[in-house]
Amino acid sequence: MSMNDRAARFDALDQSSIDVLIVGAGINGASTFRELTLNGVSVLLVDSGDYCAGASAAPSRLIHGGLKYLENGEFRLVAESTHERNRLLLNAPHLVKPLPCTVPFDSWFGGLFSSAFRFLRLPHGQFRKRGTVIVKLGLMIYDWLGRKQRAMPVHTVRGRTQTHDLFPLLDPSVIASATYYDALITQPERLCLELVIDAERDSHSTGVALNYARVIGREGEQVVIRDEIDPGAEFQCESVAGGTSRDRSRQERRRHDRPHPGQGKREIRVTPRLVINAAGPWIDKVNRLFGIDQRYIGGSKGSHLILDHPELHAGLNGHMLYFETGDNRLCLAYPIGDRVLVGTTDIRIDDPDDARCEPEEVDYLFDVLAKLLPGVSIEPAHIVYRYSGVRPLPYAGDVGIGSVSRDHSIEVEEPNDERPFAIASLIGGKWTTFRAFGEVAADLALDRLRRTRTRHTHDLAIGGGRGFPRDGDLSSITAQLSATHELSPDIIANLLQRHGCNLAVVEAVSAKGGATPLSSAPAFLTGEIRYLCRHEAVARLEDLVFRRTTLALEGRAGDAVVNEIGAIAAAILGWDSDRRDREVANCKARLALDSG
Repeated sequence: MSMNDRAARFDALDQSSIDVLIVGAGINGASTFRELTLNGVSVLLVDSGDYCAGASAAPSRLIHGGLKYLENGEFRLVAESTHERNRLLLNAPHLVKPLPCTVPFDSWFGGLFSSAFRFLRLPHGQFRKRGTVIVKLGLMIYDWLGRKQRAMPVHTVRGRTQTHDLFPLLDPSVIASATYYDALITQPERLCLELVIDAERDSHSTGVALNYARVIGREGEQVVIRDEIDPGAEFQCESVAGGTSRDRSRQERRRHDRPHPGQGKREIRVTPRLVINAAGPWIDKVNRLFGIDQRYIGGSKGSHLILDHPELHAGLNGHMLYFETGDNRLCLAYPIGDRVLVGTTDIRIDDPDDARCEPEEVDYLFDVLAKLLPGVSIEPAHIVYRYSGVRPLPYAGDVGIGSVSRDHSIEVEEPNDERPFAIASLIGGKWTTFRAFGEVAADLALDRLRRTRTRHTHDLAIGGGRGFPRDGDLSSITAQLSATHELSPDIIANLLQRHGCNLAVVEAVSAKGGATPLSSAPAFLTGEIRYLCRHEAVARLEDLVFRRTTLALEGRAGDAVVNEIGAIAAAILGWDSDRRDREVANCKARLALDSG
């Protein structure tokens, strides 16, 4: 979409009346947008940044039932999560893949009493690591709760010999292991975007979505929204050279928050009947714009590392190691592509704009991994990317952050004399349960609007998941598309893995010059990048490098890559040389913060 097209779309909304305004285009906002749009509700979805650029872009990249929540007695949440996991394996098989998860043990009976006391909400004294027996009981319940639309095997338990044969790098103190199945999501940012695109492109669509559109306040019955991408006033690259890492992080995260002198960004006003606040950890900040001072969010920061470590990658044997630490935390390590993801921390945080993977978190993750895999040398040089996000947990006072529920809820602020519309805040929630949460939020909106649901999304395929083989066998469709579009099977297979059965991408690559690999990143193709720029709401170079592709995550976004993709984006989006240079500089500055 060119800047002129985007500006016209933004301006056309001015002074419009809509049923629902959704603030926040993370996964829960996008899910609610899809639910309402498919049911004929006029909806405007806005986000101050890009789609899925906040907390939803910083998960452990798992689609899981939440085995650890059983100990807290959250059976409803686990049942819902395992069912939604199974649905996603069917509805988005191009992005959600089965993942064998292995839990190592150093005892058979450890933690029996402390786990029982924890389940009963009784004081449980000194912490003991959970042993094989207690986790075996939990896995039996986990399998039973996940029986609906089961798409993966049930759990198995191995003794010492089998465990060390499968994972020779494990500490010798490990005496057994249990393997169960959850799933990973290869590109959460893409799945979120596909929800938005599906909703807008539906034949009966009544929804409009805008990234880089910031809610800045209310004027009577109208909500004021500012365009953060003003084609008449280019943003400037702000230096991040000085200050501490925390200072630079805050500066980089907030550099689009303030208009520069003389910028005069454009604003529109819309009149909603209902506002849904889906801003995640920023919910309280958004609510304050509407005069609501209630504290709903008690955020928890989780940091992750992406490692380029072939020995560790091979030693994981395709499994996620899900292991307990000496401080009663659960950490993980699993292969993602040819990299390894390691996480995660769980630290209380008040301001989500402060979230950054700090050096002490890196030390912590290295330390717990070294205890589990003592023969593996892991150094800072292995880090190719690091990221941190804030879980939008409900505020729970002094309750330990690890004990706060990950379930979702909705808090409604009713209209008053000054504000004629209600505001529904979406609190908590897991990535896995986004569809169910969006369904609940949409039903609340439909009820208030006195509308009836006409369409459901339980079995609705998402984006490139339509027509994608559920068994993962791409040989037949690869051969067919290769012959039809005269592209090599390798090119087709790579496009299918990244975009699923989005044949428009294949057509863009088969066009003249489209199959030319990027010289700096040969796995990606010129036509593919052009397609992303034209059809996936790219407004800034960072959108391409961090979210439309996995280049940043994989540590492959070097200067040459950023320069080359910046040139392609400039040609498609109509950036002049000054704008292109600023985009490139901004992207490189962000990469400098998040790379190893």
